[in-house]
Amino acid sequence: MSDPQDHRLDFPATRRNADAILNVLKPLFDAGAKAVLEIASASGQHAVHITAACPTLTWWPTDLDPDHIASIEAWRQDADARAIQPASLLDVTQPAWRKGEPRNDCRTVLTSSSTRT
Repeated sequence: MSDPQDHRLDFPATRRNADAILNVLKPLFDAGAKAVLEIASASGQHAVHITAACPTLTWWPTDLDPDHIASIEAWRQDADARAIQPASLLDVTQPAWRKGEPRNDCRTVLTSSSTRT
């Protein structure tokens, strides 16, 4: 990823925790989740990893950081991950953060990156 045109961010913690997170979530997703709204998707690595293992999911990534939005899109395109929708800029600290969002089918909300420091 040394190509300056490659906007994929690579976070070591995401790589390190990807399988552990997947092992916890996969049984829940296999039990019926169809669409997942991910809050603070960060690099997009989790979205690619999880949707590769759970191909029936539709994944809606979001983040507040424009660099993360670019990274999510770059990971999505690199993986040809059709289950991952284009990333949205989303600030959940705003009172109307869900107003007008076209994700009414999301019954599952996930955040695994929003509490890191």
